[in-house]
Amino acid sequence: MSIRPGDSWGTPTDAAPDLVVVGSDADLAQSLKSWPHPNPLISFEPNAESDLAKSVGLASFRESALSSDGTTGKISAPIDAIEYRFAGNTNLAMNAVEVGVSPLVLRATSRSKEISVTINGRKFFSGVASGVVVANGQFIGAADLIPRSHPGDGRLEVHIYSLKSGERSAMRRRLATGSHLPHPRIATGSGARIRIEVKGGAWPIRADSELAGRTGRIEFEVQSPAARLLL
Repeated sequence: MSIRPGDSWGTPTDAAPDLVVVGSDADLAQSLKSWPHPNPLISFEPNAESDLAKSVGLASFRESALSSDGTTGKISAPIDAIEYRFAGNTNLAMNAVEVGVSPLVLRATSRSKEISVTINGRKFFSGVASGVVVANGQFIGAADLIPRSHPGDGRLEVHIYSLKSGERSAMRRRLATGSHLPHPRIATGSGARIRIEVKGGAWPIRADSELAGRTGRIEFEVQSPAARLLL
């Protein structure tokens, strides 16, 4: 599926959820991965660590979904997920996967590696970078890291960080407002399939803010829609 600016997202529903998930974005991803049927209707009760909740505006949807008779309605919105594969394993994330050094902790002394990135089978980047973010949602922690991302648009956003040592501190200060972009040394793209290859060693992987392993090669594919989320 694909959402363009101005398109509506979701439809009113009074259906009961197939699945109720309480917890973090990682808990939501694990529950969805374990669910035996495609495209379930999910009621998500996020904890304070959920970044996806901020991206989809759970509270604002609930507050605005009042019907004319004063009762509270619900919206069923199709939501994507990130399938990522490395070292023979296939996993799921809901909000974002950070490979290498996260921009949230990028320092002048953080080391970079030579990498290549392909999007939808075409070479997108080849060079030295400190890390890559592949995102479905907009926020990571307090950072408005991927301002253009929408978790129901049928694609993944890709940000590649190649900042010089002296530029990194200023970049981090702008993360909260999303004003770190555009930047000449942050390459941005989007697509349904992404592959990252790291030369000369393995990079750490953080999926939905949890350490997921290390690898020198990782592939991503958007699952769209992966579920229907009650908002």
